[in-house]
Amino acid sequence: MLKNIAELNVIVDKYVHWFNHERISLKTKGLSPIAYREQVLGN
Repeated sequence: MLKNIAELNVIVDKYVHWFNHERISLKTKGLSPIAYREQVLGN
């Protein structure tokens, strides 16, 4: 169980980082959303 709002913020920040930087998606050719965006935009 969560002890305070600060702990919740840490958990949410870790999840958002994982969601955008680490998870792979079949729709994005096996790349993470950030990696796919960088590839498409040529950054």
